[in-house]
Amino acid sequence: AKNYFDPPGKIAPFKRNIFGYSVGGPIVRNKTFFFHSYEGRRGREVATINTVVPTPAQRSSVTNPVITKLLGLLPAANDTTGTHFVGSAARQRTLNQETGRLDHNFNEKNYLFGSFIINRDERTEPTLQSNNLPGFGDTRPAKRYLISLGYIHVFTSSLTNDFHAGLNRVRIDFLQAFTGSPADFGMTAPSSVMPQVEVGSANTGNPWFGGINGFPQGRGDTTFQYSDTVSWTRGRHSIKFGAEFRRFRNNNFNGGTGGFILFPSLASFLAATPSQTVETSLPVTPALRVNALGTFVQDDVKLSAHFTLNLGLRWEYNGIPSEIHNRLGVFDFTNRALVQIGTNGIDQPYHQQFTNFGPRVGFAWDPFGKGKTVIRSGAGFYYDQPVTNIVTPLGSNPPFSQSVNITQSINLAAPFNSPPGVGSALQVIDPNFKSGRVFSYNFNLQQEVLGIVIQVAYVGSQGRHLRLLGDYNQGIGGKRPISAITSLNASGQPVAATGGSMTIQESVSNSNYNGMWLSAEKRFAKGLTFNASYTFSKSIDNNSVGSSNPQIQNFYDIRSERALSDFDARHRFVLSGIYQLPFRWDQNAFTRRLAQGWSVSPIVNLQSGNPFSPIVPIADPSSLETFDRPNAVAGQPLTLPNPSPAQWLNKAAFVLAPTGTFGNASRNILIAPGFEDVDLAVSKLTPVRERFSLQFRAEAFNLFNHPNFAQPSNNFAAANYGQILATRTTRGDLGSSRQLQLGMKLIF
Repeated sequence: AKNYFDPPGKIAPFKRNIFGYSVGGPIVRNKTFFFHSYEGRRGREVATINTVVPTPAQRSSVTNPVITKLLGLLPAANDTTGTHFVGSAARQRTLNQETGRLDHNFNEKNYLFGSFIINRDERTEPTLQSNNLPGFGDTRPAKRYLISLGYIHVFTSSLTNDFHAGLNRVRIDFLQAFTGSPADFGMTAPSSVMPQVEVGSANTGNPWFGGINGFPQGRGDTTFQYSDTVSWTRGRHSIKFGAEFRRFRNNNFNGGTGGFILFPSLASFLAATPSQTVETSLPVTPALRVNALGTFVQDDVKLSAHFTLNLGLRWEYNGIPSEIHNRLGVFDFTNRALVQIGTNGIDQPYHQQFTNFGPRVGFAWDPFGKGKTVIRSGAGFYYDQPVTNIVTPLGSNPPFSQSVNITQSINLAAPFNSPPGVGSALQVIDPNFKSGRVFSYNFNLQQEVLGIVIQVAYVGSQGRHLRLLGDYNQGIGGKRPISAITSLNASGQPVAATGGSMTIQESVSNSNYNGMWLSAEKRFAKGLTFNASYTFSKSIDNNSVGSSNPQIQNFYDIRSERALSDFDARHRFVLSGIYQLPFRWDQNAFTRRLAQGWSVSPIVNLQSGNPFSPIVPIADPSSLETFDRPNAVAGQPLTLPNPSPAQWLNKAAFVLAPTGTFGNASRNILIAPGFEDVDLAVSKLTPVRERFSLQFRAEAFNLFNHPNFAQPSNNFAAANYGQILATRTTRGDLGSSRQLQLGMKLIF
């Protein structure tokens, strides 16, 4: 069906073919078994585009030669208002995946298995990196391999050992489609890669085009994993203890040296007045290695026939990523100097941590001893292994590369030339960076009623030492506190330099989550099975790294950033099930086959919207940042009484803060539209012969073609603030627009 924002006329092309097989059986009777499957996917789709573009009058007003040339990349408006380009861009997907498994029983005490997954895919994404005009997308060829081996040995009826070894290999490249260079448009730049031209905030309808910030790039990741678990039953105790070792190899290539040029609005683009430019001059190619070790012991103590106590302790050692050639530049905060790893006594980006102990306790109680009622509760500390990309950016520091982050006095003819008094941008990490810790706890009651298991649960957690990004050298009164540093020249020798922005990785963020979970599950009986759940929850944090572009208004007052998490969803309801229709028509064998074997399978997803902030992407002359928020107007509602995509938010709810001051609007004060999706499958299983059956399926995704709107434009400086110009996902993805799919499977 049409996407809500599709232009009038025919439905845009959408073709997807899925095919494959699975086969398994014995090789040696009662000894050796095999399984193999293949799945292929071919997708030919389009992404809908609805982007603001300059009018002829606006184009004719441009005098800057760079902007004049860039306007040649923007198509003319073709909608009824004369202000938008409405069209589509090709989106292609190819996937080939194989899986296999081999199981062998040597005898009743020794069992061996091995499995593999091979995945090769290639995607063409026209708009995924926020560019929203045809011709500025990317291609992503990828290969993934997963191998797993397992060996189980039974020593006695009460003592077993389970050993696993695995390898996971990923190779993926991200290649931008546009191959122009800055020189083609009258810009002098250190790199020949075209920068991304960003007008306003991402995904808010203003044009983003040119290159893609950070592309081309790629990575090859290899993970080796070994684990061993001993299970021992003795009296009332069921004890497990063991260890796991992981070795991660991450080889990166980032030739995305084009950077980006940010204009806060279309008017500033036409006037050639960008608010920020960011660029890294040389490719960054770190080869990182990191180890991790975890050990645990767990004891499930059956204190009575109806009460079991769970006790456990886990210790985690999360190694610190290292670069095999020491191609990382670390900032020494004490001496305000940039130091190459492996010199001046600095061998690691941050300090090791050996205190990640995670105790766990829980219980399960059947109060009436009938197996119909169960009360469970548990609590424990859990640690997160820091990702390697917290140190990857250190490879862009001198002497390996040179970065700039300019928010003042930008000359568009040479957008990455730092004006006097503006230093290079550095990537830094807190030397006391710690593994994120979560204290998780829950209490739930399960009751079986008429064959349905009903559960009422409370789930909560508190996160500490969570990752946070910000500018450690954010301006105060238009000046950066660290005005002078010791940097490194191309030969690695110390040189005096001006202090610039310092994007720091810290572990100082906190989070809090509380949720009520209601669920009902019916196991398959009398042709019916279903699972339904409802969650009422609230998540709060200082900074939701990973969910979106983390934006801190005042890095010196992180407490003021405490608000709803970017991913908070107050309400969520999910339902899935299968119902075998009780049709019968026993007139003859043909009518029986025609009437029997029908089933319907619904899937329902309903969810509240996610929070977001109004942003003023204009360089603050005091903080020198582009993440300010406006002032909230007392008494004004945030949304309109009858919101529509044409205007969802109330423009009168905010005003620009006085120059040089921070806005008083809280982070994530706004809520985006919710999500509603209903899928339905109808299938027919028909016996053909004694050992052969044919299954036919008809599936509808987003059955009612409900438009799930994207976040409204949050760029308060733009004319389209509060407007919605796209659905939450692009065509072909969950909840975008209705899709129909037919399938057939031969089972024998």
